[in-house]
Amino acid sequence: HNVYASYPEFCREDFLVLPATERDAVDTSVPCGCLHVLGISREDEPEKVEKHLTFTGELGTDGDYQVLLDQVAAAGQLAILAHPVWSRMTIDHLLQLQGYLGIEIYNTTCDHRWYTGKCDYMIDSCLRKGKKVLLFATDDCHTADNLDMFGGWIQVKAKNLTHGEILRQIQAGSFYASPGPEIYDFGLEDGKVYVACSPCASINFITYEQLGHSIVGEGLTQGSHQLTGQE
Repeated sequence: HNVYASYPEFCREDFLVLPATERDAVDTSVPCGCLHVLGISREDEPEKVEKHLTFTGELGTDGDYQVLLDQVAAAGQLAILAHPVWSRMTIDHLLQLQGYLGIEIYNTTCDHRWYTGKCDYMIDSCLRKGKKVLLFATDDCHTADNLDMFGGWIQVKAKNLTHGEILRQIQAGSFYASPGPEIYDFGLEDGKVYVACSPCASINFITYEQLGHSIVGEGLTQGSHQLTGQE
């Protein structure tokens, strides 16, 4: 943590490494309370992409989560909040903090090792309060035993595999997060929301305050839900 570097030597035509770091802050007033932030370098500040950044303290900024987010922004990076359940964050934290692009809705390592990798209810609660954020899924791989590999990812709709294009589409929200299924199509037509996907066990249309709709089965590849206009 708190180490930033770029690895252009690993980039190829079909493989891209985004310069980034994971910063952290500890809240000593809460047992195990902390904030971990993934900072991805912005395309619009290219002078900082190749530059190694120096941060104060190996453990990040003690206590003040907003200060940490402000530092990430000042370093020319997009901030993504990592595994908020594992970090013992609260919904109030997510609502009050400013300056972050999105939240990890799924983290493979946290899910497989401590069952703290999902935070869909926290994100739904933010949406109900009017706070819209982008959702990310990741492995957060720590070991080589395959327990925390290949479980979470995002699919970006991009014209090419370059730093600038990927970052532009991520900031625009032109991607989806998944722990496995692929989404082929998603949209709204005549008041009905629909999705087409690779085989999955359930398709859920989550709405508030009206209840949404769930479809459960084997090998589901499509689903739809008629909206009422009260969602």
